Amino acid sequence: PITAPGYTYVPADKRAATPTPIPGSATTAPSPDPAIRAPAPPAAPLVPLTYADLIRRPELWPAQCTVKAMMQFQGGTTVKAGQTVKVDGLTAQEVELSTLDNKIQFAAAPDETDVLAVANTEYAALSPAQRELTYATIARRKELWPYRLTIGQTLDLGRGQTVNPGDTAILVKFDRGNPFVIAEKFRTSFTISPQATDLMTQARRFVEAGDAAPSRVGTELDGKLISSVTGQPTSIDAASPPRYYVFYRGSSTCSITRGFTPSLVKFYNEQHPKHPVFEIIYIMTEAPADTGRFAREAGFAWLAVDYETTGRMPVMGEPFGSLLPQLVVMDRAGNVLANGVQGTVPAALQTLDALLNQPAVR
Repeated sequence: PITAPGYTYVPADKRAATPTPIPGSATTAPSPDPAIRAPAPPAAPLVPLTYADLIRRPELWPAQCTVKAMMQFQGGTTVKAGQTVKVDGLTAQEVELSTLDNKIQFAAAPDETDVLAVANTEYAALSPAQRELTYATIARRKELWPYRLTIGQTLDLGRGQTVNPGDTAILVKFDRGNPFVIAEKFRTSFTISPQATDLMTQARRFVEAGDAAPSRVGTELDGKLISSVTGQPTSIDAASPPRYYVFYRGSSTCSITRGFTPSLVKFYNEQHPKHPVFEIIYIMTEAPADTGRFAREAGFAWLAVDYETTGRMPVMGEPFGSLLPQLVVMDRAGNVLANGVQGTVPAALQTLDALLNQPAVR
């Protein structure tokens, strides 16, 4: 177990070896010829979507479709046969549409458009894993959350703030199934419909690339890291980002911080060479010069973040409070795996130790 201020490290990986079957015994199966492979099972035939399916699956709504016949409206406005229009929504009775210039909003019967045919063409182009994705499953699977979303429509946020198509927003969380975001150009937070963003497009790409998005924590730290010793800008090696981010918030004037820091330094020095999948990032509460003196005295040279910067970091800044010291362990997606404050800091470090020594997934 790990305790403060000192500890004795005991490796957690104590797996027993798997017994090897004796050749010729009843439990030994003949080795298959590696040159002979069993045929792959045939793929299940793709069942086309019905309009009822499409109503239930908004993530499969096409962004655009065409109208089949000319439509005339009051005031003399006209939508021509074959004209491409935007799909704004679907109901049991009609398709809600608008022209590409947003000047005309109207509704049409489903069979007056090719919306179902377009949806089925796009559906057939998806992989089985991509077809299974829904907005609800993405909301539950944080490893599929992108750091930024691109907005696809004009939004009036009030106070003279307007978000336009192509603007970006940081995804913070989901609120009743809708992304809660922060507009980067205004730092204003708001909730938006997932269909009004590129959330599904990005999540589908992540599923095909290995079932995980790029590190949300790493993206947020980009350009904000400094050396705890010198205060000069630095960065994480982009070629080998950590699996676990360990944020340590302390102060040279805090007696509990001074009592625990030697244990953390010893842990890092012993475990990081064997488990380079984690990195400690010091959250500064003092001026860089004071932090540098403390780092040299305690014997660490970790990456650091100015504490004031954490207020501009919605992904990793939320768990931090006012008590010192605090040790927070996050994965790449920003999930908090351990959060220790003052007397519970050793328990958070023990959780990290267990994570580092868990058996590899085969």
